[in-house]
Amino acid sequence: HVSDLARAHVAAARRLETAAASDSEPYCRTLNVGRGSGVSVLAVMAEIADVTGLPVDYEVVARRVGDPAAVVGSVERIATELSWTAQHDLREMIRSAWLGFQARSTVRPGSIPHSRPSPETHRTDVRSVGSR
Repeated sequence: HVSDLARAHVAAARRLETAAASDSEPYCRTLNVGRGSGVSVLAVMAEIADVTGLPVDYEVVARRVGDPAAVVGSVERIATELSWTAQHDLREMIRSAWLGFQARSTVRPGSIPHSRPSPETHRTDVRSVGSR
């Protein structure tokens, strides 16, 4: 969620201020910002459909060569070093994005045309990232 990302940046900026004010080594770290658990593309699409009330059309295709089965970053370091954890779950993220979209648009549930892109121009792999 954008609020979680903003809080992570504020925590990092505060940590940099603390390091700059001391005579210690410069603080330079790579930290993962997230929830520390994966969600499949299919689960995300199902949640989008549930939150918006709109169907999500998809086509299951083979995974691309070289795509990993799952990628989940550890959030242990950011929790330890910055005392930061994500506060919003997937449903809250989608709900917030949907409300923002609706506030800026005339599109409402039931008003989006459901034209399906051709398979040549748009493909989505909807397999669960943890299923292989």
